[in-house]
Amino acid sequence: MKKLLALILCVMMFVAVIPTSAFAGGLAVDNPLHTSSQYAKEIKDMLKDTREGIESAYGVLIMDKSVYATAKAMDDVIVGLVDGIGNTLIEKDKLTKANVDAVKASVRAFFDAAVAKKIDEGMYKALNNDGSRDPIAYAQLVANSVSSALTDKNFQKGYEAVLTFWALGQIASDVNDQLKKDFNAWAGTVDPKFSKDFAKYYTALVDEYIDTFDTAAAKELNNKIAKAAFDALMLPVEAQKNADAAAAKSAYDATVNQAKSDKANAVKAADQAMNAADVDWEKAQVEYEKAVLAGHGTPDAAALQAYADAMQAHSEAEAKYTEDLAKADANYNKSVNAADDQFDMAMLDVNSDYKIGVIENTAEWAENYHYEVINPWAVDLWN
Repeated sequence: MKKLLALILCVMMFVAVIPTSAFAGGLAVDNPLHTSSQYAKEIKDMLKDTREGIESAYGVLIMDKSVYATAKAMDDVIVGLVDGIGNTLIEKDKLTKANVDAVKASVRAFFDAAVAKKIDEGMYKALNNDGSRDPIAYAQLVANSVSSALTDKNFQKGYEAVLTFWALGQIASDVNDQLKKDFNAWAGTVDPKFSKDFAKYYTALVDEYIDTFDTAAAKELNNKIAKAAFDALMLPVEAQKNADAAAAKSAYDATVNQAKSDKANAVKAADQAMNAADVDWEKAQVEYEKAVLAGHGTPDAAALQAYADAMQAHSEAEAKYTEDLAKADANYNKSVNAADDQFDMAMLDVNSDYKIGVIENTAEWAENYHYEVINPWAVDLWN
């Protein structure tokens, strides 16, 4: 685009310097601004700039199209690779679209970093001698970087790992489906009268080692009731924990905000004092200059002493200003550190009280909860 702009300016300049009398009846020009050879050179230069401008513009367009096509092809490959097996698993209800999209996002993130790194490493190949970017070479660099990333051994192994994971998952899921069918088929053959008699006469075994479908279901229901009771007991404990934590955070925020305000006020006071000292020092300098003029180049002793006193006062003001700023920082840090310690102690109490509540309620829950494993034949591993 720069070359095209230069071309337009060149044409305008060319038109401007043509002798106007050349178009006025063909009269001779006494003092032409350019010779014919100079005009010929300008025409040649204009043609050259036009060609280069067109080449540059098309080069940029080719680069844009090429880089877009490369980026699109790269993403199409990624999407195709992941969807190739992922969509099949979605159709079989082995995976959700969210699962596949998550893997797709991970692969894209890998390519984002991998291709960017390769482009950065090869950027020197896409630069002209003057350091500007050559559009065609840059487009080729992007294409080469994508191709290199696609054939990178780390990507190949990573994709193999994804395929293996999904393939094994599909196998496991298919096996699980078959086991579920087999289990349900077998469960239909169990003698209900035998199950009832077994639970009646073999109480020791049923309590700890062998459950029937009925005893297992009873234990599950009992555990759900016990868990619901535990959750109900924990509601006020959770609420108290949240309230105490919020109070601790509120107190911490209030202390920190006050520390910030105190520091801001201290800095403001120090700035005002320093500004006042600067004004006094400027006044003292003016008075001293007046004394110098009055004494024809030599101020009297009183003026010298006043000037020295003013200089000393300003120096002391600067020292105090530095000291006040350091003190403001120290006080702020001290307040924030104290707030941190107080917050940590408050949260320690909050968590301790919560743990006590959990322990107390768990003890009551444990009395009604069946910790023993629900045993075969009642274990339905495939539901």
